[in-house]
Amino acid sequence: MLFRTLIVVTLACVSFATSGCTTTHVWSAADAASIPAKTQIGDEAKIRLRDGSELAFVVSEITQDSVSGAGLTVNYADIESMRVERDNPGATTLLVIGMVGAVAITLDVIDTTEDLVEAFAPSSSD
Repeated sequence: MLFRTLIVVTLACVSFATSGCTTTHVWSAADAASIPAKTQIGDEAKIRLRDGSELAFVVSEITQDSVSGAGLTVNYADIESMRVERDNPGATTLLVIGMVGAVAITLDVIDTTEDLVEAFAPSSSD
């Protein structure tokens, strides 16, 4: 039983640890003033410009009036909308801990149920 528990818990940990959690923020042109405060270096940015073109890059520099990445610099005044995604390791960690706990509790309930069934099952010698 312990071996089965270890396998299931290990698979759950690997599965959820590799999936990761991502936080997404979306800003419109009206929110341009908040972009520098809410954007971080390393964010994956997807930008739609006022002329309709779209850009995507990892943010490497943030200034008060522009954001840069992949050799491109975009002025906030030219942005129609901007979407940024960033990994959220804290949420991933909590998710993994929660899932491991849920799996462990479930396996303990199954083990207890199996023990009860064995204890109360009629024996073949009766």
